Amino acid sequence: MFKVTNRVSQTVSMATLALALLIAVPAPMFAQDFSPLTADPAQVPQPAGGGVNWGGVGWGALSVFANIPYVPAKVLYALTGGLVGAGAWAVTAGNTQVADTVWRSSLGGDYVLTPGMLQGKEPINFAGPTSTAPAATAGVKSATASNSPLGATVASSGPSPAVQAAPDQGTGPVGSRADRGIE
Repeated sequence: MFKVTNRVSQTVSMATLALALLIAVPAPMFAQDFSPLTADPAQVPQPAGGGVNWGGVGWGALSVFANIPYVPAKVLYALTGGLVGAGAWAVTAGNTQVADTVWRSSLGGDYVLTPGMLQGKEPINFAGPTSTAPAATAGVKSATASNSPLGATVASSGPSPAVQAAPDQGTGPVGSRADRGIE
């Protein structure tokens, strides 16, 4: 009886595998786009008269050879930066700003050199940016910030009067000594 059950189980498993293969193999074919071919805007222009663009061939070959040391170095830099960023996050008790700075620098940038980069038409960015772009604020012409005598940040923008900001943790009460009754 055990042999019969085992044989039935094997048959069902094989049938399930065959059905899965029949469904999965033609699936990419249904995702095809059968529209007429159009010119790719990123396609390199070909010389007239069926000639060979030897300059393009040379820059392409140079980029292939330049990528042999560049790609492994960039991947190693990215992996190391990913681990260092995770360590920085752990050491700073979950401070994502520190970790993001490390990750943005190491994981950003270009992973492959193109002929345009080697020709100097495009910049080569081995590392990504270390800071984010400042957030745009609507209606603010210029903003300044300074520290008050009590340690709280005072911010002002344009012609409006300065307003004292709420203190950070550990800065103490905000206001003058007269407000607190201390002489």
